[in-house]
Parts: sequence; C-alpha cells; structure tokens
Amino acid sequence: MLISQLLYSIVFSFFIVLLIMKLFGILLTGLLLFSALYAPQPVYPVLIAQFGIEATDVALLQTATFIPLALSPVFYGFIIDKTSPLKVLRISLLLIAVGEFFFAFSTSFLYASYCQILSGFIHTCRYDISRQLHIHYLQKTTAFRNI
Repeated sequence: MLISQLLYSIVFSFFIVLLIMKLFGILLTGLLLFSALYAPQPVYPVLIAQFGIEATDVALLQTATFIPLALSPVFYGFIIDKTSPLKVLRISLLLIAVGEFFFAFSTSFLYASYCQILSGFIHTCRYDISRQLHIHYLQKTTAFRNI
C-alpha cells in the first residue's frame, strides 16, 4: 500500500513538472529527486516482510541507488551537451516514473535491486539537469535585477 502511494505521488509529480517547466518546475524536480532517493527508507520494514530478507540486506537497495550516482555524471555531461536539457529532463522523468512502477511491483529482492540501479542512473540525469537549469535561471534573474 505504501509503495503504491509512492508510485502515485511520483507519477502525479511527473505530470505536474511537465505542465510547469519553469523555475518552479525545476525546483520541484529537485525536491522530487530528493524524495525519490530516500523514499524507500521509511518502508524498509514492509520490504523486509515482503521479500523475507534481513534488516541489513534491505540497506543494499539504498546502495544500489547511490553507486550509479557516483559513476554516471561523466556520461550525462556528453548527453546534455548534445541535446536540449529540458528534453532530456522530460524523458528522464518519464523513465523514473516507469522505473518506480516496476520497483513497486517487484516480486523479488534481486529485481527490486535492479530497478534501483537503473533508477540511480536516471536520478543522476535529473540531478545534473535540474542543477544546471537552476543555475541558468538564477543567473538570468540576477542579471535582470542588476540592470
């Protein structure tokens, strides 16, 4: 039940971000990134019961998310330079919604770990683009006020 609520909130937020793709949308995306990364932690007891694993093993889901965060920024720099950041951000938001859907309905711990690894790569893309667009809009706003 908690996982389906998490899925609903991520999908709903995806559509909100697509509708409002200005500064507020970028800030909301950053907030969603933070909440999606740390969302599994409160439901650890449910995951332990569902998968029949030990409490120490469930922490591997968090590890599976953060390893790609450390490894993939190099590759996303090339992608962002070649294409429009907003287009990549929209695609990544769609992919994260699909990934969270598969995570919510995973039947084994291994499958859930794979979903989190793929999710980690997509979170990196969202983080890098959100940060880049936030800096861009901040510079435009600051430059406009200094005139």
